[in-house]
Amino acid sequence: MHSKLNLTFRYRRGQTRLIDVQADSVFKVTRPVSIPNGSGLQLILMSPAPGIFGGDLWEINIHAESGTQVHLTTQGALRIHPSQSDDIAQQKLRYTLQAESNLTIYSDPVIPFAASQFNQQTVLEVEAGAQLGFWEAYMAGRLAHGEAWCFKFMQSETMLFAGSELHYLDRSRLCPTEQGFRNPFQLGNYPIWASALTFVPDNYFVPTEWPKDCEVVVDQLAPNLHLLRCLAADGQVLRQIQHLWLKSLPQSNSQAMSSSAEFFSSQDESDSELARDLHE
Repeated sequence: MHSKLNLTFRYRRGQTRLIDVQADSVFKVTRPVSIPNGSGLQLILMSPAPGIFGGDLWEINIHAESGTQVHLTTQGALRIHPSQSDDIAQQKLRYTLQAESNLTIYSDPVIPFAASQFNQQTVLEVEAGAQLGFWEAYMAGRLAHGEAWCFKFMQSETMLFAGSELHYLDRSRLCPTEQGFRNPFQLGNYPIWASALTFVPDNYFVPTEWPKDCEVVVDQLAPNLHLLRCLAADGQVLRQIQHLWLKSLPQSNSQAMSSSAEFFSSQDESDSELARDLHE
């Protein structure tokens, strides 16, 4: 089943507004919550579906017009289910940022079930003066079910364009039957991995202290582009890393960033769901 979600944000009369929503039944968009100073919006993307199944194609397009400030997160992990016909589950994501917009995306992890197949393509388009924070994470499977590395394959492609120029391209394909991930030169004993792109017009100060039971590396790919990669022992450690990354993002208004961090910290239900995903 091909399902689409299109969202457009516009800066109008001193406020960021969600002006256009086109959503198929598999998606649910919650009422946006205003940042206390009224300059931006926080939004949770939800789905009444139990996950994405083999043969499904989910397409999400987010457009932030000039001057907008938007923080997007998800209701919980994206579960990848296999299909009896051996079809691939696919997701296509496109985020477009006009000049002087500010978009932060911090999604919950992708969890592949046993025998599942998943392909994700992400396109990030950023105009001059815009700021982007993009976070994505993956788990090795439903660990308590003994499903670690039991999926057939997961592959992803992420591209970041600054104007018309390609500034970042990452392609990966994980196939447990063909590859080994537990040696120290790959993932070791870590069942969770994540990456984050930070595209900022000004200087970016990288955090220097991280929690235990993780490996974190941050590289500067260009004067205004940083890449974080991390391995985490469990969902709680992943949350701590994500929280530190969120707090490190430069903001045009410190009150807005403080509000976003408090909003993130208050997501106890989401934390509980991630813990349940790890152990169910």
